[in-house]
Amino acid sequence: MCRRGVFMYAVNDGSIGAAQVGQMAYAVDDNSVSASDGSGATAVTAQPVAFPASTSAQAAALGHENVSSVRVTSTAAGGTVYTEGADYVVDYQAGVIFLIAGGAIAAAATVYVTYNWGPPTRSVAGRIVNLDSSGQVWIDFMHQAAPAL
Repeated sequence: MCRRGVFMYAVNDGSIGAAQVGQMAYAVDDNSVSASDGSGATAVTAQPVAFPASTSAQAAALGHENVSSVRVTSTAAGGTVYTEGADYVVDYQAGVIFLIAGGAIAAAATVYVTYNWGPPTRSVAGRIVNLDSSGQVWIDFMHQAAPAL
């Protein structure tokens, strides 16, 4: 059985801070969580990705599935760092980046993507809703399935 609600857990690896509030946490064991899903055994640095002409859907495949730690920049050396949720969104499981209309990345642009890929080894625990002063984290389990009756 599982119970929905917000519960406090230890942060297993120090990976969760104020910047991660609102993001997903992953179960490490029965009493701790991490910001990492345990995937990403292979790192890719500054892979050039070209988006199609402006008359086409603005989506580009990375060539790998199960991606994590995605960072999109304007040049291979860094340049402008684009913002996920404002400039682009990522389908992490499929390994596809979609441009957001009105974002800072122009149609038909080439960007440089740094990411990790590999199958995840941890399950989603829930969304990070708060941290307390002792370093523990509050996780919202509302997305968990209801128990069968």
